[in-house]
Amino acid sequence: MPFVKGDPNCYRKGAPKGRSRKIISDIALKELNKKLTLGKQTATSVEWIIRSGISRAIKGDHKWAKFIFGYAYGSPAQMVQISGDGDNPLAVTIADLARLAISKSNDKDDE
Repeated sequence: MPFVKGDPNCYRKGAPKGRSRKIISDIALKELNKKLTLGKQTATSVEWIIRSGISRAIKGDHKWAKFIFGYAYGSPAQMVQISGDGDNPLAVTIADLARLAISKSNDKDDE
């Protein structure tokens, strides 16, 4: 069906958000939960991936080690320090928050 300007049935802001993501995640979950047999052992794809990642972490792959520990035990807390200039403490006023909200609203309207 060709595009017709002013057609009330067309999406003004593009395709509905989240639909393709939902389809992809459903397919991924279905595939990841399939049972696979390697040698004499049977496990889901997720279990094989995790076992492989743990094996790689033991062999020295730091990215896998960070990933496995991050999910198993949680990532370490990140310290954030916010301060004002010099001896003055950081101050946020209602006017600052209002300006921020208005600028974010304007940014959404531009999309």
